[in-house]
Amino acid sequence: MVFVKPRLPVTLSSTESSRRRFDYRFVLSPAFIALQAGNILQSLGYFIPGIYLPSYAQNLGMNQASSTATVALLNTMGVIGSISVGFLIDSLHVTTVLVIFALGSALSVLLLWGLCAGPALLLVFSAAYGFFASPYTTTYTGMVREVRRQSPGAETGLIFGLLSAGRGIGSVVSGPLSEALVKSMNAHGGKTGYDSKYENLIIVTGLSVALGGLGFGARRVGWL
Repeated sequence: MVFVKPRLPVTLSSTESSRRRFDYRFVLSPAFIALQAGNILQSLGYFIPGIYLPSYAQNLGMNQASSTATVALLNTMGVIGSISVGFLIDSLHVTTVLVIFALGSALSVLLLWGLCAGPALLLVFSAAYGFFASPYTTTYTGMVREVRRQSPGAETGLIFGLLSAGRGIGSVVSGPLSEALVKSMNAHGGKTGYDSKYENLIIVTGLSVALGGLGFGARRVGWL
C-alpha cells in the first residue's frame, strides 16, 4: 500500500455541516431487529462444527487426512450452497430461504451428527451441514432489501456492515461457549454423538442454527 498512489486528491473539511452523516434509525426497525437477531444466533452455532470436526473424526478412528477431509467437504459444499441460495433469493422471499436452510442445518446437526457412529455418516453430515449452514451470509442481499423496504433512507453498505458485525459477535462468543459446553459433559461410553462429550455441543449447535430462520417467524407476525 505504500507504493499505491491515490487517483483523486483527498479533501478534508473541518466544518461540521459538510461531513456526511449516516442515518442509523433503521436499527430500530422490526425488519432489522428480527433479521439481525437471527443472524447473531445462527453464527453462535455455525462455527462450532468446523472447530470440532477434526477432533471428533479422530475419536472415530479416522486418520489425519480423513479428518481434514471433513472440513474440506464442509467448505466445498458451502460453495454449492451459496450458489443455490443466490438463485433462490431472486425468486423467493428472503425469510423463506432462511427457514429452509435453517431447518436443513438443524436437522443435519441433530440427526446426522448426533447419531453419527462412524466415518461414513460424519462425511454425510459435513456435506449436508456445509450446504445448508455455510451460505447464510449469501442471504444478506435479501435482508438488506427488506430493511430498506421499511427504511428507504438506510445505507446499503451500513446495513451490510452491521450484519457482518453481528456475525462477528457470534464467531467470537462461539469459541469460549463451545469450550464450556464440551467441558460440562462427560462421555457416556456409547457410540453416537449423543453418547459422547459433544452431546451438549451438538444440541446447542442444532438449536442455534435453527434460530437462523427467526426472520420467517417475524414475517408471520407482520414484522416484515
